[in-house]
Amino acid sequence: MKKQVFALIVLQILLIVSFTGCMDTPSDKQQGRIHYVDSLGGKEYTSIQKAINNASDGDTIEVSAGNYFEYLVVNKTVKLKGIDGATINPRNVSENKNSLIFISADNCTIEGFNIRNNEFWDDIIGIYINSSGNKIKNNVITRFEYGIYLKDDVSHGSKKIYTKINISNNEVSNCTYGIYLYAKSERNTIYKNDVNDNLEGINLYYGTNNTIYGNYVNSNTVYGIYININSDSNFVTRNVCSENRYGIRFKGVSYNEIYLNRLEGNELGLYSCCGSSFNRIYKNTCIDNEKHASDGFYNSWDNGKDGNYWDDYIANYPNATKSGKYWNTPYNILDGDNMDEHPLVNPTI
Repeated sequence: MKKQVFALIVLQILLIVSFTGCMDTPSDKQQGRIHYVDSLGGKEYTSIQKAINNASDGDTIEVSAGNYFEYLVVNKTVKLKGIDGATINPRNVSENKNSLIFISADNCTIEGFNIRNNEFWDDIIGIYINSSGNKIKNNVITRFEYGIYLKDDVSHGSKKIYTKINISNNEVSNCTYGIYLYAKSERNTIYKNDVNDNLEGINLYYGTNNTIYGNYVNSNTVYGIYININSDSNFVTRNVCSENRYGIRFKGVSYNEIYLNRLEGNELGLYSCCGSSFNRIYKNTCIDNEKHASDGFYNSWDNGKDGNYWDDYIANYPNATKSGKYWNTPYNILDGDNMDEHPLVNPTI
């Protein structure tokens, strides 16, 4: 009797394993289908938006090289992948929050597109993000008011927080605002973008615990990187800011870490203003700026061990001596009482 019961149990287990083995696994479901778009025909779709409309969460939409005159509403969790620089051009964007691509779903990817105007248009947005977990990477975006825009109505008390957005390896140029985050945001990354020839390069408002890392920010008319209102406890590191009016400006913010950046050929390299206090600025390299730094508030220009490299140090302190990798005389930060207590002998980046 016991042998029969045991045999029945084993049989039931085998049937369950056999049945579940025929079902889709979670990874199968997440992988989704691939939809193909070609503006010239010969593929499943000629319109990117029609492919989105017919896709399901988790699907990929591959877009062949060509010109696509449409605006896109990305309201499903999909991956849009441009092949060989597929180009999206403006068409009737007033119906789409004045943007070429409006992302309302979480965890989407926009990758590999040329998103541009033949000439500059006022009040037009390249990519408008209104969700979390998105990846915006390897795109070329040019001639918009906002190149990449994260926006929420924080002035009316919105409690939504945008997280885990990755903006990386994009080229953003000839916009009024290159990359502009104006929303409550946390744990987002702006990484290794070329942000050049805009009015303002990278702007962060109302963001905490975000990382701005490894970007090349060049020849922007006003700001290279601007850390503004209520943007506390962020990390700004390993960026190269050159030939901007202000390399890195931080306004009315606290507890940010600004380190290992290169400020070169700007009118003003590092600029603290308007009540910015308790930020730490260290291991930055300042070369050939008209003014290297300005700070009238209460910030630390070293981390207790390492300060910054100033290429005018010897001219300002001809009698200073070296002690290992440091100079023995503090470097005065203009427009206040702050000092770099541990100025560095050699550049860091």
